[in-house]
Amino acid sequence: GIGDTIAPKDIAMKQLITNEVVFIDNPVEINYSFTANGYNNQNVNLQLLENDQVIDNNVILLNNDQKIYNSAFKYTPKKEGIQKITVRAIPLDNEYTTQNNSSSNFIRVIKNKRAISIFSSSPQPDVSFINQYISQDKEIDVNLFIQKFQNEFYENPTPRQVSETQLFIFVDFPNKYTPDNVLTLIAQELAKGKPSLFILGKDLDLQKFKKIQEYLPFEIVSSSPREFLSFLDVQNNFADDPILKIGPNVQNIERWNSLPPIFKTETFVNPKLNSKVLALSKIENVRFNEPMIITREMQGSRSVAVLGYGLYRWKLMGYAREIAKGNTDAIDLYSQFISNVIRWLSISDIEKQVSIKTNKKFYSGAEEINFIGQIYDNSLNPIDNAQVYVHIRGGQSSKDITLSNKGNGVYSYTIPPLPAGDYRFTADAYLNKNLLGKDENRFTIEATNFELYDLQMNKNLLVKLSEQSGGKFYLANNTKNLFNDIYKLQNYKPQTKVFRAEYTLWDKVWLLIPALLLFSVEWFIRKRSSML
Repeated sequence: GIGDTIAPKDIAMKQLITNEVVFIDNPVEINYSFTANGYNNQNVNLQLLENDQVIDNNVILLNNDQKIYNSAFKYTPKKEGIQKITVRAIPLDNEYTTQNNSSSNFIRVIKNKRAISIFSSSPQPDVSFINQYISQDKEIDVNLFIQKFQNEFYENPTPRQVSETQLFIFVDFPNKYTPDNVLTLIAQELAKGKPSLFILGKDLDLQKFKKIQEYLPFEIVSSSPREFLSFLDVQNNFADDPILKIGPNVQNIERWNSLPPIFKTETFVNPKLNSKVLALSKIENVRFNEPMIITREMQGSRSVAVLGYGLYRWKLMGYAREIAKGNTDAIDLYSQFISNVIRWLSISDIEKQVSIKTNKKFYSGAEEINFIGQIYDNSLNPIDNAQVYVHIRGGQSSKDITLSNKGNGVYSYTIPPLPAGDYRFTADAYLNKNLLGKDENRFTIEATNFELYDLQMNKNLLVKLSEQSGGKFYLANNTKNLFNDIYKLQNYKPQTKVFRAEYTLWDKVWLLIPALLLFSVEWFIRKRSSML
C-alpha cells in the first residue's frame, strides 16, 4: 500500500444531495457532508452558491472528536431553468489542498403554476378530500368535472380546459354514462404523455375504461362489484420510493401498513411492462398477490394507480384519530401521499419529444463528453431519421456538433476533453426541415483532481482486495519480506533473462572521435615516458 494512513490537515466536501427538479418559490433542502481533519475548536464557514453567486452562509464548529459533518441549506429558487448549486467551505490555515473544498450539482427549476383536472363519475368523499388538499396550493388551478346524472356534468369540460390540463386525476371514472367525446378528448391528451392518477371505484365501466387503459399502469383482467376492506402491504424494496417517502429517520413501511383499510372491489389486474407494484392487498391479515398501488414511468410518461377507494379513511380514521388522542407527533399520511403523488407526476418531462443529455454532469479534465439524445413523435414512437444539432458554449469558446443516429430513436456523439469550466448546450431536432422540439442542459469540466477528495490511504480496502485475490498486503516499511514471500510460493519458478546489446562505434562518429582522441593522448604520454 502506497500512501499515508494518517489523514492530513484538510477539509474535503464529500456529498451534496438535493432534488433534481424543484418548483419556483418552493423551498428545498440542499444536504451536504464534509470531512475535517486536524482542526479543533475552530469555525469553518460554508457558502451556498447559485451559478457561482453566494446566496447563503453557514458556520460549523470543528473538533477533533468528529470527522464527518452533515448539514443543510434552505434553497428557494427564484428563476426557471437549470441552475448550478455549489456548497463551498472557505479555506482554513495550512490546509493540505483547497481543491476539494466544494461540491456542485445541477437543479432544474420549473414553473409551479399548473392546471389539474379531477374527473369523477359522481360526487364522493375522495373527490372532496383531494380537491380540498390540492386547492390549498395557490399555484395550482383545479378543474372539477363531476357527473351528476347519467352523461351530464355539473360543469361540462371544454376542449380547451382538457388540452390545458397538465395532470389528470380520475376517481371512479369513467362509468357507463360517461360521454365518448369527453373520453376522446382525455385520451388525446394522455397520448401526449401527460401524467395521471387513477383511483379505482365500484362504478367503473370496463368498456369505457378501455379508451384510456392504454395510458395507465395496469390492465383489468376481470372485475366484480363485490367489496372488501383492504390494508396496504408495502413491499420492502420500495420503502424509499418517492411516492411513499415520509421523511428522514422514519420507518416508512410500518406506518403505511398500519393505515386504516380502504375499500376494494374484486377486480383482478395485470401490471404493465416497466410498472412498479409498491403495495399489495392485505385482507384480514392475509396477503394477496393483488396490487394496491402501482406506478409506471415509460419513455418519460408517468402514471399512478390506486386500486381501491375511500382514501379519506386514512385521514379521518388514521391521522384525525391520533390527533384526537393527543398524539401531536402523528403524521398525516393521507396528505403526504397525495403530495408525493402530485409532485412525482408534476416533475415529469413526459411531454418532451426531444431529450438531449450528457452521460455525466461532471467530468474531469481528461474525460471525453458523450451526448445522448432520444427523439420521439407525438405518440412517443421513436424517430430514426431526424437531424439533431447541438450548440455548446462555455467560457470564451463554442462548438457545434450533429448527433449520429444509433437506431430506435437514439442519437449520440462523443467529443474530446474540453478545458475546465461550466458549459451550457442547446439542441434542436428536425424532421424533413420541420422542428420537432428543443432541449437544453448543462455540464461542468472540473479542474480538481478527483483523487484529492480522499487523501488518506484506504488500508482496509487494500487489505480486503489482496485477500480476495489471493495476495498479501505490504506497507512501505515491511517490503523487505516481499521477495522472501514470493520465493516461498509453491508455483514460483525463477526465470533468468539475458539481454545482449552490441554497438558498432565506427557507425557513430560522435563516439569515434572522442575515442581516437583519447587513444592519441595515451600514445603521446607513453611515448614521452619511454613506455613504448
